[in-house]
Amino acid sequence: MKSATNYIVKKSFVSLFLILGLVCSIVGQKSFASKDVVRRYRVEDVPNVQLQNATRYLSAHKSFIAEAHRVAIDSIAAAIRDTLDVEVSLVVLPNFDNSKYSSARDFANQLFNTWGIGNKETNRGLLILLILEEDDREIVFETGYGLEGILTDAICKRIQTQIMLPYLTEAKYGEALEEGLKAVQKLLVDPNNKEVFRNSDEEYLLPVFIFLTLLGVVLITFRHFRRRREVNSGKNAFQRRINYEPFDRDALAAYFFFFPHVIIPYLLFVIIPWRISLRRGLICESCQSRGKMKRDKGLKVISSEPTTEKYIFIRTERYTFTCKKCGYQHFEDITYRILQYPERVIDWGDSSSSDSSSSSDSSWSSSSDSGSWGGGSSGGGGASTKF
Repeated sequence: MKSATNYIVKKSFVSLFLILGLVCSIVGQKSFASKDVVRRYRVEDVPNVQLQNATRYLSAHKSFIAEAHRVAIDSIAAAIRDTLDVEVSLVVLPNFDNSKYSSARDFANQLFNTWGIGNKETNRGLLILLILEEDDREIVFETGYGLEGILTDAICKRIQTQIMLPYLTEAKYGEALEEGLKAVQKLLVDPNNKEVFRNSDEEYLLPVFIFLTLLGVVLITFRHFRRRREVNSGKNAFQRRINYEPFDRDALAAYFFFFPHVIIPYLLFVIIPWRISLRRGLICESCQSRGKMKRDKGLKVISSEPTTEKYIFIRTERYTFTCKKCGYQHFEDITYRILQYPERVIDWGDSSSSDSSSSSDSSWSSSSDSGSWGGGSSGGGGASTKF
């Protein structure tokens, strides 16, 4: 009986060890498999499809770019090379070896010079690199010396952000490369082509216009109700007219500059009717005419006396209104509490200043009709945008 029990225990231990061994084997296989999947690309790993097929300019795995977009992109790049003597290469990668390259721009620069994109004499080459690593996606333009005058860093950045980015953020990578390449082609044909960014500018300006409109409405509404409160604090129609102050010229100029579409209707339909209403509220005490009393320019200080409070003065000002019909004058005296600090003489002392400065996978492409790049080199120009 004891031997049978020992046999069962030994068998159980053997079974347990077999199960643990199987689990470890599976985990180990998955671990090794995952290590095999994560491949960090270096310059020498990128398939140079132009060397395999002279009609190919896009190096991208089939899973990244649809065939229809690939054909369109290659066609545009071929037209640019044939008609404008500019070599364009487009590369799409899942990642790059960031232990060897400091950035995507560094990778693009080394790839550009390794392949020699652009004619050796003119250096009119362009590399468009799209990195699709999760949480670190980036589009990079690298230009040759001969294109830096046309495809400036600022222009490259605008193409990326205004034309390509809307597609890139929606994972429409084929559309992004195709539309970006079309923009490049138009600018190479005519560097002053304003149509390239027209649609994107309109899309950009619309939210700006809406924002400025809302901001203008808020600022003007706030100012209007504050002025209303000040005007209505007057005890009679004459004091309300005195409390009404027109726009300061500088403020009005600022409103016209930033919010012309808001300030003009406000002046026409709010301010002017309000001023007319305040004027019509003034009645001549002699001829009873309404709206004929006009405020004279300036004012007269009747008195200014200090109070027991420090820096507080009581000042009485007199305003004069003259009837345009009968010449009668109305005098309106208003008393104000004025905060008035004594004049101070500041000794600045001596001052001085000084200036200071301070290998190819089959799912890429292949063909027996090979081509080549022209041996150009990068000028270090271009731009990059993360998305």
